[in-house]
Amino acid sequence: MKFLFVLIVLVTLGGCASGGGSFKSNALSFLNTYDEAKNKYERGEIMEARATVLAIEKEHEDYARAQALLKNTIEPARLRLLSHYKAKAQAAERARQWDEAEARYRQTAEISIKPELFIKQAEAMNLNLRQLRLESLLKQRREEDAQWLKWSESYTPPAGLNKDDEAYHRMQEYVQEDLESRNRRSLREGWRYLKRGMVGVAYIEAVSVLHLEPESERAQVLMRDIKKNWPTGLTIPQVSKQKTSVQAKRKTRQLVSEEQVQELIRQGQWLKARNQAEAYQRQGGKHADALLEKANAGAQKQAAADFSKGMAAFRKEDIAGAVQLWQQAVTLQPDSDEYIDALRRASQLQERLQLLRDGKGN
Repeated sequence: MKFLFVLIVLVTLGGCASGGGSFKSNALSFLNTYDEAKNKYERGEIMEARATVLAIEKEHEDYARAQALLKNTIEPARLRLLSHYKAKAQAAERARQWDEAEARYRQTAEISIKPELFIKQAEAMNLNLRQLRLESLLKQRREEDAQWLKWSESYTPPAGLNKDDEAYHRMQEYVQEDLESRNRRSLREGWRYLKRGMVGVAYIEAVSVLHLEPESERAQVLMRDIKKNWPTGLTIPQVSKQKTSVQAKRKTRQLVSEEQVQELIRQGQWLKARNQAEAYQRQGGKHADALLEKANAGAQKQAAADFSKGMAAFRKEDIAGAVQLWQQAVTLQPDSDEYIDALRRASQLQERLQLLRDGKGN
């Protein structure tokens, strides 16, 4: 290995010193070999194996064997995978499973010699996905906003009480404080979604604030930025003129104690601890913020450990083990793009290797 590294450095330096790109290319051509292509194929790296074969020059001693590998093994496997992924993508599209269809079209693009065709399809599925998300979330948010407006106007003293009755006045203030807190959170989330490119969801947050607080300057600024970045093809559903009569459904919740959260933390059950700490915080429990921070820190630490173990498993070519560990990491840290991407790629590789093995059996 040390010899190979030294040889690469010497060849590279020699090529630079000579000023001749052709010398460098010819000197490094020994790296494109039949064995390298075969190893890449066996690791499921179909397109990499194909590229390695195509880079082997005719004068190379491995040229004939490599071409046979390409014709008899690599290319049939590529076409088999292409057909499989394409069929899965089309089936998901017919079922209107936009998320699955997008992922499958992107898989198809990865092993296609004309990836732009399938990338275009994937982008169309992504647009359908965003449209569905916008329509469903906006409908739900409008119903919630209607309830908030109704609630905000509900504490009016009845006839027989002073119009400034203290109890009614204080309860009305509580509602107003909750409403203002909700609007602040909506604005914060709106900017966050806009920065992440989720313009449709940012719109939902902004329009909700404007519905509840029409004069909000911060919401108007957010809305202007949203309109500047609005995606082509995404349409805003029409607002219904009919007043909603949806009644808020309240679930009876069991109260959570500080001791229960502490016990889950001691046991290292970070997901349950975080969920219970959030419930305890909603109750206004004592030390709730500190407990939630502790649960979050534990979840992050455990997720990082699982991710690291997954990396070690992946290096040992234990793909199934890596998938399992990275799934645990994503469950604990669902907002980590790094964990999500690693899990997605490993799951795809696991499926691809299984298809190649099945293909050999056939």
